[in-house]
Amino acid sequence: MSHITAYYQLEKLPEAIKAQFNIKSKARLDCVAHFSLLNDQPLSQFISKKKQMCFYCSAPENYIIANAKRIADIGLSNGSHLSSIYIPHIDHPEYGYGDFANDCLLFKLNNDLSAIDMFLIKNGKTLKGQYFQRFIDGELDDEIEAIKQQAKPFFHYQKAL
Repeated sequence: MSHITAYYQLEKLPEAIKAQFNIKSKARLDCVAHFSLLNDQPLSQFISKKKQMCFYCSAPENYIIANAKRIADIGLSNGSHLSSIYIPHIDHPEYGYGDFANDCLLFKLNNDLSAIDMFLIKNGKTLKGQYFQRFIDGELDDEIEAIKQQAKPFFHYQKAL
């Protein structure tokens, strides 16, 4: 049974491409590949007029008002807030979770936050704790690998030049 309904590969672009597109932000992560089982694009509000999708990593205290026990570790936004990323297990700092609308988001982060794999589970918000546990336990690994193999470029930076 498939749980993950969409995948987004976010990366900091190489300096040469950033220069060609006049991208100056050091915190910007562009969607370089994606896959979706859904008919509609669940994150369509984050697609720019240039047909790019990007997010900025920031400290969540800039825009989240919450109890200190609920403060997230990282925030992803692009004009509007996509999700906070909670990293609840000190033994697994490369794994995080969040939510968007009614959906569950699972995140695989690299150490320097230059790349984030984001997995969306449609209508999974209320079960995000269970999905996160399955994620860190490796129970979703086969599904994740199959989805990543089917991912297509989101925006063709080389062709756009």
